[in-house]
Amino acid sequence: MIRTDDGARRLDIDRHTNGGIGTATSRGLNTWSGITRVSCSGGRYGTVARR
Repeated sequence: MIRTDDGARRLDIDRHTNGGIGTATSRGLNTWSGITRVSCSGGRYGTVARR
């Protein structure tokens, strides 16, 4: 989990069984956005992504 520049929290999720990576965001850690699929060409299980 990281804190974005605007103060929100972002959690990147390994969607190994569904393929790819997902991301969800929250402002207060109680309510989260739906999981959005993020493309990660060349990514494999255990890949470290830097944004």
